[in-house]
Amino acid sequence: MQVDPTSISTQSNPWPYGQTEPEDHPPYHFTVWVPVLSPAGQKAPLIITDRGEVLFEAWWYFGTGYVQGLSKSWKEKAARFIGLFYDYFRARQMHDRAETIPERWIEDCITAFQFGTKMENGEDPLALFWSPMPAATISFAVSVLRRFCLSTADIFGEKNPLANSVFARSTASAFAIEQRKFHSKLFHLHARSRNRVGQQQRRLRRGTLVAKGTAKSFPRNLLGPLLFEGCRRPRLLEQNGHDAASQYNICLMMMLTLLAGGGIRKSEAFHIFVDDVRGDEVRLYDPVIGQMAWSDDQGLPVVGPRDDYLKLVCNRVPRSMLTGSQHAGWKSMLMDHGAPYNYSVVHWIDPHLKKLFFDLFAVYIKHVRPRHLTHPYLFVSMDKSNFGQPWTIAAFDKAFAEAVLRIGEHPNAKLGLNPHGLRHLYGQTLTDMGVKPVIIQHAMHHKSIESQLVYTKPSVGKVTEALEKLSRSDGVPLPDLATDLQWGQVWRSDPLNILSSWNLGPLN
Repeated sequence: MQVDPTSISTQSNPWPYGQTEPEDHPPYHFTVWVPVLSPAGQKAPLIITDRGEVLFEAWWYFGTGYVQGLSKSWKEKAARFIGLFYDYFRARQMHDRAETIPERWIEDCITAFQFGTKMENGEDPLALFWSPMPAATISFAVSVLRRFCLSTADIFGEKNPLANSVFARSTASAFAIEQRKFHSKLFHLHARSRNRVGQQQRRLRRGTLVAKGTAKSFPRNLLGPLLFEGCRRPRLLEQNGHDAASQYNICLMMMLTLLAGGGIRKSEAFHIFVDDVRGDEVRLYDPVIGQMAWSDDQGLPVVGPRDDYLKLVCNRVPRSMLTGSQHAGWKSMLMDHGAPYNYSVVHWIDPHLKKLFFDLFAVYIKHVRPRHLTHPYLFVSMDKSNFGQPWTIAAFDKAFAEAVLRIGEHPNAKLGLNPHGLRHLYGQTLTDMGVKPVIIQHAMHHKSIESQLVYTKPSVGKVTEALEKLSRSDGVPLPDLATDLQWGQVWRSDPLNILSSWNLGPLN
């Protein structure tokens, strides 16, 4: 992104330096919008400090491919929080009377967003006079700061020759601290209203903290019927070219197998690319910074983050950054493989479910998923109105509810009869098996666990080995879905008891 140099000189300073009203007059910066030469016809926010200098870290951030494709209103809000982030840095410098400030200042800044900076008597040692922000606002701010800090650490970090800015060095150093923390607000903040926090504090003072009910798992005895009866099509589709694809909703069946057998969150499945299913492994890449390989216009190999791939090759942005029906959330997870790869692997709880998924995948790719689509996502819609488009969470929820009704039950989150109940079933099964908590943490990709368990972190191989040892094969050969034309008859009512290896009672 290049700025039009003739545009900056025409901007006037909209406020006198030294004012301390944050909403209208930030004390250490102001923002102007300037035309850019590329992409043509667009403008970008330019943050100017009270010293008359451009905040280059922010300018670089707004020039990344990920941000360029977002709306002007998104950029306005992002610029506001980056500016406030810079203001907090400067205020801490002034307050601490030191060039450098404590390395945990990022967390301190987020705390200031949550609770404000004013004391009970109305005074403010930082002279920022911030009021507490709503939970939804904080959630957006944290998302912006996380990406901004990552960009700053990568480009202007301590070991980078461009790091001539104290702000950049301090940000990179503090960001490194946050990455190593298991309870970082930057990576694991649970947004909640101040009113809700106050209610919890009042309960604690009274000595009565009401425990929430046990998380409800999907009923284990209904999993077989859900897969082999609930996913059956109401009408046979002869044109699909394969017995399984004609009789069953393969897309839904794959999804349910992945949720129950791999324990992933349903939103995570909607970020999976076709190429993420490789060999006998399913990978869960971060939708923004997960590594992707592709070829450029000249056919030369390129390796970079997924947001760049989606922007340059597909003219899209990650689904975690979209709004509307195509949005799919992404909760920060414990990565099996960190930077620059940024992905985890699905840990299968049962070899039968694993084989079922990969057999379904082979049928799906060959007979169901349309070819030559303009996006890389694995799960796609087969509806006439949205044919070939990425499958939406709302459409999946509807298909799940219909499958539950088809087996004579009714969707009910309190009874675990919802998609998330399958993840709870996965976790509950591991618990019932006596699996160590640290193994469960990594199998389910939870970022947080009790601090004493941090030092017993197992390798990916250890997690896989532990789950494989828990699986008990009955020696019955599994059918090959790719060649068995009578697939529907073989698997219709789970005659092989594929879930019996959980050793928790037969399916009824």
